[in-house]
Formats: sequence, C-alpha cells, structure tokens
Amino acid sequence: MNLLYPGRGAVAHDWLHIASPHGGPVVQLENEKLRCSVLPWAGAGIVELTCKPAGVDVMWLVPDGANYLFSQAHPMAPRQEFVNRWPGGWPELFPTGSAMSDYFGVPQPFHGESVQRRWDHAIVNPGPDEAVARFTLTCASAPLRLTREMILRPGAEEIVLRETVVNLSDLEIPFMWGHHPTYGAPLLAEGTRIELPDCRFHKGDASLLTVPAEGARTGAMFYALDLADGYFGLFNPRLKLGAGIRFDRKLFKVLWVWQDFNSGMRAPLFGRGYATAVEPFTSLPGGMDAHGPSGTAARIAPGATLQTELTAFFYHSPIKG
Repeated sequence: MNLLYPGRGAVAHDWLHIASPHGGPVVQLENEKLRCSVLPWAGAGIVELTCKPAGVDVMWLVPDGANYLFSQAHPMAPRQEFVNRWPGGWPELFPTGSAMSDYFGVPQPFHGESVQRRWDHAIVNPGPDEAVARFTLTCASAPLRLTREMILRPGAEEIVLRETVVNLSDLEIPFMWGHHPTYGAPLLAEGTRIELPDCRFHKGDASLLTVPAEGARTGAMFYALDLADGYFGLFNPRLKLGAGIRFDRKLFKVLWVWQDFNSGMRAPLFGRGYATAVEPFTSLPGGMDAHGPSGTAARIAPGATLQTELTAFFYHSPIKG
C-alpha cells in the first residue's frame, strides 16, 4: 500500500513520490482496491476516488476544472467566484454553508470558508500497514480549527475520514458543516439509483432518486430529513458498482441532494454538467431558517472538542436489495 504525495521537491522513496502537478501538491492514498487524491491547496478537496478493480473514478470534475483554479478574473459575487474556481469532486463545507447572509456580522463566501482556503497537510503514516494523511484548517471567520485525518488500510474498499473540530474560544459557537461529494459518469448513468435510508423528503420526492440519461436537461435541489440510519449510496446496476458514505446521523442530520443533469446553462458549465451530489450536513441551508445559524446549526461549547468519522466505501450489490 502506498501513500503518494506529489508536492514540491525532488525526493523519492518506494512509498513516497514528489512532483508538482497543476502547480501544487496532490496527496494520494492508494492500496490494491482504492485510490484517493486530495488537493490541500484547493480546500483539501477530494478530486479522485477510484475503484481500482472496476477502473472507475466515481468523482465528477468540472470540464477543464484545473484551469478555473488559477483564474484571476475581476472580483465577482461570492457564488460565482466559487463556481469559477471549483474543480469539482468532494469539497468540505465549514463553518458555514449555502444560503448564509452573514456570520458574526461578516458576509460569508458561497459554501463557506473551507472550500476557498489552502489547508495545512502532513503525512502521519506512509504505510505499508496503514496510510494516514492529515489536513488542517484554522478558520478566520470563526474561532474553530478543523482537522481531517484520512486513513486507508491494506485491501480495504473504503477510506475513513476521522475529523475533529476544536473551539479555540471561551464562547459557544454555532456552525454549519457538510460534505459535498459530487458523483459523475460512468457511475452516474441512466438507471443509477440513489439509495437512502428511510427518511422524509423536503422539496422533492422518491422519484428523483433514479438518475435519467445524460442530456436530460433536468436539475433539482432537495433534502432528506429524519434519517433512520447514517448512510447513502449510488448504485449502477450495469456496472454492479456502488459508492457511498457512512456517517453519524446524530451530527449530520440532513442529506442535501443536488442534481445537474445538463441543466446548468450558465458559465462555466454551459450545459456540460452531468452530476449529482449527496451531502451529509448538520442542518438545512441557512436561508431556510428564519433564525439563520442560531437555529438549526450545530453548536460547540467553549473550549470543546468534537470528533466524528465518515467512511467512503464501494459496494457491489444494492444496499436495499
């Protein structure tokens, strides 16, 4: 098992290779079954999650997405700034999410601070028994530090995200926290099914769980509430391959489901998006709650530490049979 860390420099070992693709480091964890690539300089976003036996990368990337990251365009609205710079894949949203106006009196970027910042990163264990990479962000918009350890073990078809939030202040701090894994073809295809635990839908229904063919020109944004269990999956019956995430439903109480089946005609996609994101989140978007972050948001006590784990996994038959 390797932990591949292409960064700046010229060091090479049997478990460590260093280069500088796209002008910045890529941290890559890899075993016999799975390969996962992370961009610490772009919000620590996960831009590859490959099932090696199937030869399928389940993440969706923006067409020519790497180029957008280096755009030096004139200042834009926060949402468009994110859209123009986001390469796709799996960003982490913290300490605010969508539909936020301000947070402690400060306007917030679309999807929060964490997706727009460079994270610190380090190799904790290069393998071969266990590969562990650590990513850390100390927020500017709140007195919070977020640490993500990504853990891959030999022969596993899953990767663990062990996460810790620390309140660096003597105040109770409200926050929003979510994961935005965005899936694309070939996992996403006509008949791919989004598998959810028993739940209640808001602004949608179960008919939206079956993916239409590419070119459908449809899109949706809906929510799954009152989750009976903490998981979701996307299963492609033709490939006999699924990808999902297990999570703590007591913390991530809501699943946001975003769909763009070639429906987004604005820049930079121009109808080229064929993607869906299923997002474990601590709350509904701030704009749905008249009290903003003080209502449905999570809260962390003064000086407290909060820990949780999410596990991204592959599977080969429907979860619900």
